[in-house]
Amino acid sequence: MARLLAIGDIHGCLPALKKLLAAVKLTTEDQLVTLGDYVHRGPDTPGVLDLLIDLHRENRVISLMGNHDELYLEAHDDGRKLSKKHRQFFQATCHNYFETNSHIFVHANVVPTIPMAEQSTYTLRWEKLYGPLGCKPHFSGKTIVCGHTAQKSGLVLNVGYLLCIDTFCYGGQWLTCADLTTQIIYQANLHGDVRRSPMPLISANPYQS
Repeated sequence: MARLLAIGDIHGCLPALKKLLAAVKLTTEDQLVTLGDYVHRGPDTPGVLDLLIDLHRENRVISLMGNHDELYLEAHDDGRKLSKKHRQFFQATCHNYFETNSHIFVHANVVPTIPMAEQSTYTLRWEKLYGPLGCKPHFSGKTIVCGHTAQKSGLVLNVGYLLCIDTFCYGGQWLTCADLTTQIIYQANLHGDVRRSPMPLISANPYQS
């Protein structure tokens, strides 16, 4: 069975990413969406980028651009310390959002009242769920899947119309893959631990404005 999968903010946490992918058992039939922020903070940014490039060659993968990826690319704008393949990954492979019949995938947030094609890159890459936009349903009725607003408990936030899967791996918590087809959450950390659990029940919105 083909699955729709999403992985939250990786932030250079290559050991956790490898453990997570092994637990998920990604197949060539699955559609994987990586939500951005591949760089900074963790132990191996280049290794994460190399692994993602390899995944794109062998699997159905959509990669989004996060705010840290934007900063990383800008910091290496002079061409130093950034390989050609890593630059091409950001510039030619990464998207601002991905939309299916049922889900909207973004790094950060959306303006709830406008179509995805009209969203600004600032909103999609930078707006926190506790910021001015808040955490609101999109008018399309599709479920939003995002990262960026770190869930420092290590637990996925599910408010029904939005799922936040940045679970603070670099800060000592977990890297998350949400299987949106089977409603299973896979997680791995930098210590090599792996856990699997059902999708959390819908909870109250902690960012209600």
